[in-house]
Amino acid sequence: METIGIIGGGIAGLSTALALRSQNIPSVIYEASTAKERFAGGIMLSPNSLHILDQLDIYSRIRAKGWSFQTVEFTEPDGQSVDKQYLGSKEVFGYDALRIYRNTLLQSLKSACAERNIPIQYSKKFTSIVSETSSAVTIGFVDGTQATHALIVAADGIHSKVRTAVIPNSDPVYTGILVVAGAVPLSALANPKNMSLTQPLAEAGTHSQPAFIMAPQNPDATDFLAGTQRRHPEEDREGWARIAADRKFHREFLLEGLEHRSELMQSAAKGITDESIYTWPFYISPKLERWHSEKGRVVIIGDGAHSLSPVMGQGANQAMEDAWSLGLLLGKIGSERDGENWLTYLDKWEAVRKETIGKLLALTAKMNNARAPLEVREKLSKDEVWTGEGGAEAMRWLFVPQIEEWVGQIVEGASK
Repeated sequence: METIGIIGGGIAGLSTALALRSQNIPSVIYEASTAKERFAGGIMLSPNSLHILDQLDIYSRIRAKGWSFQTVEFTEPDGQSVDKQYLGSKEVFGYDALRIYRNTLLQSLKSACAERNIPIQYSKKFTSIVSETSSAVTIGFVDGTQATHALIVAADGIHSKVRTAVIPNSDPVYTGILVVAGAVPLSALANPKNMSLTQPLAEAGTHSQPAFIMAPQNPDATDFLAGTQRRHPEEDREGWARIAADRKFHREFLLEGLEHRSELMQSAAKGITDESIYTWPFYISPKLERWHSEKGRVVIIGDGAHSLSPVMGQGANQAMEDAWSLGLLLGKIGSERDGENWLTYLDKWEAVRKETIGKLLALTAKMNNARAPLEVREKLSKDEVWTGEGGAEAMRWLFVPQIEEWVGQIVEGASK
């Protein structure tokens, strides 16, 4: 059986390899960086991805290493709770949401790959698609080597080199939003109103200030994510690197308008440790007509195909949906993935995934408006701002996507 090549050894790439292995399909991962681990902040895993991790025998390994919760609470600076959003519910979706450090998840995924004999080749930086036929594709690397596979899955992120090789003029677009966040210990927080700290809190912005976010991210809730986002002009690569290292800039960014925030959020902003601070200039991939090369031997997944705003925390979760659904599809169609019907299957897979992403983008726009400064929210119609109407059931479409069912329908429908 032909080995599938995967470009990128992050969450999307590792999940793809494990999904393929679950279908007895061999793969190899090409990762541009070295094996050395770098600091990465926390992420939120919602029921849609936790179901996938459960199928891959990963969920049981990480569940006790993060903080499980159901809702994010929206508050005003006076401490008043105004709304809540369900991000998980074991009763409704099968799983509570889990906030965990990204590196903890990556370590578990890499360990599973090692156990299942999935090779990861480091310092393999993709440079070009050398050639592509209807049955195979050859790619080149910076070190001068080449590799040929029946299929390449590009999981190399928002700044995907594979995407720009497959689809010219598809560079990511800066949204004008910069996030600055980090970790704050529980001991540094002032909580005079005795607010519950067992779920994420999103404090609304006033006086032209954006929302400020807090969330537990370790098993005993003694460590919290804290941060905010603001408009910021685009920088070049050197400029972003300079900002990432500028501690004075970070502090000014976090402390701006601090007097208009609650005492809890003030203490969070002040208590973020220097070594944990990170910046995230938010780019999005352009809307792509297709997520694959013309002959279908290169498929783009994750942020490279459909980057999402961090406001919903769905970036990694949707990348895992791509990985799992694509792996199931390839497993179910067997040898047909090398035949003339492959493009038909691929187009149908893309159509379902694009529909989900479209609905998620619409929801994200409303969520972004809900976190905007009060002066902005007051100018918007009710339909433009997210509310918690419908409770947990309103989120079922997102958190219980029935991937196994719709992939089966694609295969059954195409075979008729």
